[in-house]
Amino acid sequence: MRSDPLCTSSRLWGTVCCLLSESATLALELLSFGAGGAYEIIWGRGLEAVPSPEELRAAFVAAYPGRVLLISDWIGVISALSWLTAMCLLMWMAWTWARSWLWRQPEVLFFPDESGTHVQRICKLLASSRKRVWLAMFAFSDHALADALLRAHRRGVDVRVILDEEQCHSPGAEGDRLAAGGICVLRESSTARMHHKFAIIDHAVLSGSFNWTRQASVANCENICLLRESHIVRCFVNEFCGLWQNFDRKSGQVAQKVAFKRRRDGTPPKFRLRATCDKENYCQV
Repeated sequence: MRSDPLCTSSRLWGTVCCLLSESATLALELLSFGAGGAYEIIWGRGLEAVPSPEELRAAFVAAYPGRVLLISDWIGVISALSWLTAMCLLMWMAWTWARSWLWRQPEVLFFPDESGTHVQRICKLLASSRKRVWLAMFAFSDHALADALLRAHRRGVDVRVILDEEQCHSPGAEGDRLAAGGICVLRESSTARMHHKFAIIDHAVLSGSFNWTRQASVANCENICLLRESHIVRCFVNEFCGLWQNFDRKSGQVAQKVAFKRRRDGTPPKFRLRATCDKENYCQV
């Protein structure tokens, strides 16, 4: 057993930093020793001369004398390997949490943007969708964004669109082309205008003043917020489900009715006449 402490610092963070440093050093030493041993076996003595576990322990201690007290026997070897495994798991969990936290940070896009960078950002989000793209948009005439929706639909993504009926008749409107491409489009024509401008893309929401039109992207002062907080996304999902059900029953027109089987990712079939929200906040139509 060790007669002296591995870390001499009496402070918490000093001890933590010392343990992390010692763990990283030990892991690098083991990797270096293992790589050297594998090279010697393959290119030197051959597989018939593989050393025993005890010989490996003794060789490691001889190569790194500073570890003689830490790995004095096989109990020490097992303890060291268990510690390194636990540290790797903790580091992986910390990295996963940090990545998830960073991924959930909001983004804000401002227009006009004559470079087209922000529209391309939206297209990339649509291209990355795997389960659903639910769009409620007052005016929609941007050809590039319509193409991105059609590509997502062809990949099997659950794409649904709610548009304002009057805006669907404006020059360049994309509603008819989306419907012709197989996407279910509801057109709201009641006295209460469908003035929403949001899109649900898997577990994220795009919302702001931005209509999906060329005019809005290059000439108007507009904004879009990209939000990933689960409770906010859930609110938008519930709103979309309510709109879908209400417009379909009272004032909407289903542009196309095609029966689809439920896909393996669990998204429901698309085109029937009623829409409700299940416990997972997905619209079942």
